[in-house]
Amino acid sequence: MKLLLTSLLVLAVAAFTSAKPASEIDASKGEGELLPDYKCEAEGVFSDLEKCDCYIVCDANLVARRFFCEKRGGIQLYFKQSYNPLTKGDNICDVPSVAACPLLPPVTPRPPIQLPCVNETEGEACDVVRDCRQCGYCDEYLYCNPTTAIWTRERCPIRGDPSLVHVHDKLFWNQGSTVHGGTCAPFADLPETVRQQYKDDAACKQPCEFKEDDVCGQVYHYREPDINMDIWMTENWERLSCPAATKWDQGNKTCTFCANEDDTTCNCA
Repeated sequence: MKLLLTSLLVLAVAAFTSAKPASEIDASKGEGELLPDYKCEAEGVFSDLEKCDCYIVCDANLVARRFFCEKRGGIQLYFKQSYNPLTKGDNICDVPSVAACPLLPPVTPRPPIQLPCVNETEGEACDVVRDCRQCGYCDEYLYCNPTTAIWTRERCPIRGDPSLVHVHDKLFWNQGSTVHGGTCAPFADLPETVRQQYKDDAACKQPCEFKEDDVCGQVYHYREPDINMDIWMTENWERLSCPAATKWDQGNKTCTFCANEDDTTCNCA
């Protein structure tokens, strides 16, 4: 059984990360980051309690080494907390929204978009025979769910990597375009007035966000979708730095004075 688990672990690590798999570690050559003070309780792959973009491999001899997740399309991947080496095809590292690293600040869920529906109310009963009309706004709509007979909210589909959604890879609701109320359609097919409305409405796209750096207080990270640049949603964070002798203030979302000249979190960018 131990031999089977070891084989599965080695295959999983080798297949789904660019870091060295456990089977290729050569301690004599210093491959991998040896962690002499880490106590392995069992063989396996474990999260790093200090860094989201790392994970720890305990080999068959209960020797621990740290590996680093790669980047995908400019996005830093994190160790996936639900990773299971016994599940075929399970990625060790994934995009932050999937990885669910507990060290990341919690994300406040956005309030649902208010849909301009008159005769349809989300969550209420509908008649699957008569209630054929649909209504929506931005990239969401209501329809009469034939399984539950309830007005149900649905999102227009996307294609490609959900961590970076381009406008041309996303469908949006085109109200009044059909006899049954509307349908999801490419952005280019929407009337110009509707396209402009969606561009101008902050509730219709992912908001801009700031976050502090987990290493250097002078550094912070920023992301903002730009529809005019064909970006609807993004997990790509831009790394920015505060000026010398200042550091990032996450509470006020701006740079502030360093406490003193000896403040080690300043001038580290």
